[in-house]
Amino acid sequence: MLVVELGYFADEPCIYIPGFLGSAFAEACTRHSFNDTLVPQREISNFTMRFAVGAVVGGSSAVNGMFFDRGSKADYSAWEELGNPGWGWDGLFKYFKKSTKLTAPSAESVQKYGYTWDTAAYGNGPIQASYPDYQWKANSESWIPCTETNSLLACISGRLLTTR
Repeated sequence: MLVVELGYFADEPCIYIPGFLGSAFAEACTRHSFNDTLVPQREISNFTMRFAVGAVVGGSSAVNGMFFDRGSKADYSAWEELGNPGWGWDGLFKYFKKSTKLTAPSAESVQKYGYTWDTAAYGNGPIQASYPDYQWKANSESWIPCTETNSLLACISGRLLTTR
């Protein structure tokens, strides 16, 4: 198998300091990020935003955003349907499990933030996944009220400003 990636081999603070590449301080590392901008979303008042996508060997995985996620089952299954045997969800899931380990949140954090997870989705690998024992004030002042009122799209587009 040959994997071809676009970008530089990067070993600079903007790569290994969490959240640095997407910050205002990252001007020195613009060569490590594509300037991707979301096209205006008509359904939510033409909302648009910029987001960092890693232009380094390792792609966005090399940019330390302190965030862990996998694609959906449908995403990986689509790879296999395009003619790539073994690259669907069923073929890759065992490797996802093998590579990750979940550190469960404290009982206090589960009670406070309502965290849920499925231990069957993780193994005992080197990639650590966990939940924080805190949430930023912005969560309680914006995202949580938006989801409680079922108005997430309104929050994103700026039509609903909520403070607590």
